[in-house]
Amino acid sequence: MNLNCALLHTDAQMLEKLQGFIGNIPFLILCGSYTDPLAALKEYYVSKVDVYVVGLSATSTGEI
Repeated sequence: MNLNCALLHTDAQMLEKLQGFIGNIPFLILCGSYTDPLAALKEYYVSKVDVYVVGLSATSTGEI
């Protein structure tokens, strides 16, 4: 069984690394890489994404 996978991370270099990791997992089909959460959400409805890999990073006090 294959799963559609998408990546969401604010760092473009990290997205490239994650794409390499996903490429080594035979049952994951990469259908998109995003730095914008809203673009990723729109793609969720188009591609029927099964798995999102989301990168989180720390923020300074008071930031959202």
